[in-house]
Amino acid sequence: MMMKKLFILLFIVMPFMSDGQVLPKPSGKYPTGVRSFNLTDFSRADSALKQHREIPVRVWYPASAKAGQQMAYVPSGLNEALRKGSYAHLDSQSLSMLSGLKTNSIPDAAPAKVNRKFPVVLFSPGWGMATFSYTALIEDLVSRGMIIIAMDNLYCGPARLADGRIITQKDYPYVTYIPYLQSAADDSRFVISSLLAGVKE
Repeated sequence: MMMKKLFILLFIVMPFMSDGQVLPKPSGKYPTGVRSFNLTDFSRADSALKQHREIPVRVWYPASAKAGQQMAYVPSGLNEALRKGSYAHLDSQSLSMLSGLKTNSIPDAAPAKVNRKFPVVLFSPGWGMATFSYTALIEDLVSRGMIIIAMDNLYCGPARLADGRIITQKDYPYVTYIPYLQSAADDSRFVISSLLAGVKE
């Protein structure tokens, strides 16, 4: 229900957007930081990619500072793919307006210096969507003291690989939906194990 309200709010204010406008301010006390990277699972091949499985990941976390260059709402390189694919059934004009929107999150901001642990949530978007569409909800949760690890499962919403290629639903190499679900589950397990390994190191 909360996500539906956020989408409705976004569509209402979209006609009034201009370059440099920012998503609604999160309701919590923590500023939000974000780090973007791609993980590669060398144990799994991807027939459509013609390489090993790659998972774009964004980690949002409570930060210690509010100042800094705010992250763009639409990730770099995705604007044209969104327009070609009529993303979320939006027209070209509406999608162009989104391209100038800013988030509240500061890329690579210093983590909040507090004497407590934050709960961690692994987030995967709905079919046909990309994680950036949920940014307002994610930022609000992070501002209240959560860490959100968000994945862009390939062939779902548009996603950008490390080499710059944009992968969309049109690149989906299977006829049925089941292989996607299996791959998404494997992505989740790999992301969790990779991040846990990084923490232990």
